[in-house]
Amino acid sequence: MYKYKLTEKDIILAIDDSFEGLLCAVFYCFKTKTMPINIIENDKLQLNMVFEYKIIKTDYEKAYRVAKSIKNNIKGYVYQNAYKAFLNPDENRLIKILKYICLAFNVGKNVDNYKTKPYVLDVLKMSRHAKGEAHLFLGFIRFIKTKENIYYCKIEPECDVLVLISHHFQDRLKNEKWIIHDMKRKKAAVYNGSSFIITDINFNINIEKADDEKFYTNLWKEFYKTISVENRENPKLKRNMMPKKYRKYMTEFDNIENYD
Repeated sequence: MYKYKLTEKDIILAIDDSFEGLLCAVFYCFKTKTMPINIIENDKLQLNMVFEYKIIKTDYEKAYRVAKSIKNNIKGYVYQNAYKAFLNPDENRLIKILKYICLAFNVGKNVDNYKTKPYVLDVLKMSRHAKGEAHLFLGFIRFIKTKENIYYCKIEPECDVLVLISHHFQDRLKNEKWIIHDMKRKKAAVYNGSSFIITDINFNINIEKADDEKFYTNLWKEFYKTISVENRENPKLKRNMMPKKYRKYMTEFDNIENYD
């Protein structure tokens, strides 16, 4: 028997595009003892006569209370799984994560064992996907040094992993200034040498490379050629280890139209 019984109703919740908005939806569900049939983002809201709609305003105090309750009462990896799953582009992720969190409040940190629930399995898959892609970018990112001594790079990840990878580079390049530009979502992480912010950038950044950058670019390309043994080429393995979709902004592939 579940501790918190939520009754499913023909209602659709509408939130903003933030994880805090989703946590506020969790707060609403337990306050009203209601489980919606779906959650959508505000910009996808299309009213009709069949379902009731409820717009959930993001309240950071309520979001903090839910987050704190998950971390302190449920523990385990529930919060991290939910957050990383949220970073995926899956349009149905919101309702899946909501159900996952609500189930976790009933069964505790062992919620990940309830794999007979399709949404639990989907949340775990989405979480692993975001975590895995963030890990790949730690090795695939190529910074370009500008004349202003700012390190700049472009990425186009499937998942919204900008925050995850920025925490890593905040530690690894903590004495430098850098910008990681997510071209797909038109936003960037900007680090000033002590902390970073995520900001919208709806335009292309024209950078002027540092004088010694050409040397390092050629060094990257020469390194890639050197480690490749022509008689032992394995394009399939190469694609598995370094998928084509991640090569667009990698220095060693710059100006190369066709690569296996």
